[in-house]
Amino acid sequence: MSNKGDERRVKYDPRPQRMCAWFTVISLTEFASLDAERIPFLDTFVTVEATGSDYMVRFEGVHEMVSIVRFGLIIAWHGRDLQSPDRPAPELFTESVGEEHYMSKKVHFPDTHLMDFLENSGDVLHFRTTHKWAKANIEYYEYDEHTMKYMLVGELRYAQSATRIDKKIAGWVLPKVPARVEVNFIGPGFVESRTTTIAGLKLNALVTITPTGDNGTSIYAILNVNTSWIPRWLQSPFNRVSPKTM
Repeated sequence: MSNKGDERRVKYDPRPQRMCAWFTVISLTEFASLDAERIPFLDTFVTVEATGSDYMVRFEGVHEMVSIVRFGLIIAWHGRDLQSPDRPAPELFTESVGEEHYMSKKVHFPDTHLMDFLENSGDVLHFRTTHKWAKANIEYYEYDEHTMKYMLVGELRYAQSATRIDKKIAGWVLPKVPARVEVNFIGPGFVESRTTTIAGLKLNALVTITPTGDNGTSIYAILNVNTSWIPRWLQSPFNRVSPKTM
């Protein structure tokens, strides 16, 4: 009887976490400061045990999951067989633009479905209405069973979607710049982008997307930055205020 109930739930509530996928569990920085054993993950929880330089992830505290550590993140496999992933671990930052990686703190969206992020990221209107791009067009799409890639081209101004007034003023003064952004969906757990703009400046970004709870989604953002273009007198303050990944 319970099996039939589970089948009906999956059929009529096909949340992406029920797919077989790699998802970020937690960052090493956040894990080191935890004061609770349970870590919200998908629509339930996991526990993580540190054993030297390795980390044992257990689904609901019992079932061992295949896990890896990449760029300061503990990433685990979720699927029908937690010990036998049916796809390889995701390749992240395959085209580096610098040695430094910087990570944001985790942001939790309590009433946002994972698909909201995926659909918005693939909708060109999203870049105009939410991120305030002056121009935005999608040049091409490529996709297969597990990945999707497209090229976003357009023009943008600095910090047009910011809430701080000083950033908005700077955005109004600074000129528009052209940008080309290659966006690569891996999973549904990861979105990687590579941006090229004026003077050959490049920036790689990785957004990890994990359903946490029945209706919530958590994300980390990691930037791969070439800091050589930053004036030498600014590099030390920049490094102090930017949280690096481990």
